Amino acid sequence: MDRTTIIACLSGLLLASCGGRARIVVGSKNFTEQVVLGEILAQQIERRMGVPVERRLNLGGTLLAHEALVRGSIDLYPEYTGTALMAVLKRPPAGDPAAVLAAVRAAYHSEWKLAWLSPLGFNNTFAMIVRTETARAGHLATLSDAARYGAWRLGVGYEFEQRPDGLAGC
Repeated sequence: MDRTTIIACLSGLLLASCGGRARIVVGSKNFTEQVVLGEILAQQIERRMGVPVERRLNLGGTLLAHEALVRGSIDLYPEYTGTALMAVLKRPPAGDPAAVLAAVRAAYHSEWKLAWLSPLGFNNTFAMIVRTETARAGHLATLSDAARYGAWRLGVGYEFEQRPDGLAGC
């Protein structure tokens, strides 16, 4: 459901590619996957467009990165359609990735005049992992098996705890 997508201020990118702006500013949220994706975006823009990129990686959570984009402090950052749907737009989770993408695209354009670009081409759904020895000892293959196993210590980011499709949806 949660496909990774690049959200961008299209006018900023167009100006940069036409020489109307000296640089593009790429942001990211404050966790490893986001910082890596932000760096990949920055390097691709530099390599393919020949435009200098300022990096503002590790900005903070979803709402901080979104606000930086809306204010124009950054030109783009990697974002997830499910996160945009629920955390930014305050809509309920939906199971159809194409419908989510269409709804997010339309809402971002009408609300903030932002262009939501095409997905990066991978699915970024939530998953649970356990140590191999624990899975073998408890014969764990599914989340239902894990639920019967006993008490767990869960390690998750704060946004996962608050999302309806995160911890609450398990």
